[in-house]
Amino acid sequence: MSQPSINQAKMTPEMLRAADLMSAAAMNVLTDDEVSELASLKATLAAQGVDLGLLAENADRLVGEALVAMAASDALGSGAAMPEEARERLVSLGVRLVAPPVPIHISRDRVVAGSRSGSGGWLGWTVAAAASILATMGWLRQPVGRSDIPIPVADQRRSLINEQGTLVLEWASGPDPAGKSIKGDIVWNNSLQKGFLRLQGAAANDPTREQYQLWIFDDKRAEYPVDGGVFDFAAPDPSTGEILIPIDAKLKVFDPSLFAVTIEQANGVVVTKKDRIVAVAKAKP
Repeated sequence: MSQPSINQAKMTPEMLRAADLMSAAAMNVLTDDEVSELASLKATLAAQGVDLGLLAENADRLVGEALVAMAASDALGSGAAMPEEARERLVSLGVRLVAPPVPIHISRDRVVAGSRSGSGGWLGWTVAAAASILATMGWLRQPVGRSDIPIPVADQRRSLINEQGTLVLEWASGPDPAGKSIKGDIVWNNSLQKGFLRLQGAAANDPTREQYQLWIFDDKRAEYPVDGGVFDFAAPDPSTGEILIPIDAKLKVFDPSLFAVTIEQANGVVVTKKDRIVAVAKAKP
């Protein structure tokens, strides 16, 4: 059974804003304020039961569709000119993700100042445009080369390894006994803000009592490491004995120097005490 995707009809303004920020994060163009905004939106949407992983997987497509809808609305003479920043995002996103059945000529002779940030910016009014234009006119074809069948995590990891600037770092056991037999590696691409954790040999944990948590130590965030997400070592792959999970960095990582796995209370902590370190991987000497 294929994994369901998210479509424009199901989007709320908060979801579309989060998708926009996730898309921008993948291109490494978030400001510090937007990093904080995205973290807040993730917490809000998670509390509402929104599948953040699914939203992130569909982020480029959702924003691309909204932008194409805006271009269509502009081309149809709605009277609301498409802001220049939206046009540029459409060029960078839409060209590789969407293929309109008829050309949409995006001229640069009409420039309207706008900002991505805030509900009053151009993104705040794309929801209605996307819902009405896409529903009534069918401007979009199926995105070329995309499907609702999820790409296996192992394939995503292999693809990321081939990207320029990707780090592949071997785990070393930490001082905590639970990590004495740990093996595996961490794959991280700082430009894409994306990575994967591969681990084997860790002690099985009871998720109701404690969980493993990944931390990314950033030389430009010297006070506290970045939370990379919590996970369990309860059902490793029977053929390899390992787990392979995407990294969920809660903040933008600027200059990673060290990755570490600790054991924390169930659901993780905001700040680790560093008293149960089971694995470390150095990004710098």
